[in-house]
Amino acid sequence: MNALARNAFDQPAALASSGSIMAMAAAVAQELSERWPFAVARLRVSLGGPLSRGDAWEAAAQQVTLGLSGIVDGDERPRVDGVLALQSRMMAIRLAGRKLVAFHPARDLRARQDSLSDWVDCLRVEAVGADGSVLGSVERVI
Repeated sequence: MNALARNAFDQPAALASSGSIMAMAAAVAQELSERWPFAVARLRVSLGGPLSRGDAWEAAAQQVTLGLSGIVDGDERPRVDGVLALQSRMMAIRLAGRKLVAFHPARDLRARQDSLSDWVDCLRVEAVGADGSVLGSVERVI
């Protein structure tokens, strides 16, 4: 039997674990809060890769939101549900568990569409100032 090696790009991509998504988002939040400690007023987030499509989207959106808030352990379901409900009502998160910034997943979280996002899970967070200008962004591959 002739067996041909499959190209790495032909193989199905594995989804990142929830812990790695929250940890990556928490690291991004920490970097943003260190780079612009008082200037960040709002966040805009884009997710790419397998996480941005299908059934994984809603869970990934929650994990990113929790990670940006500084929560990296999503095992305590009552606490997680409480944090998500509070964030939804406030339309804001505490960036890295500290500074309150405007963010609501329905408005500020979107799927990223580019060539890289077809192959790997990636996270990009833009820091927006009070005047609406983009202060900068942080991007990570999960």
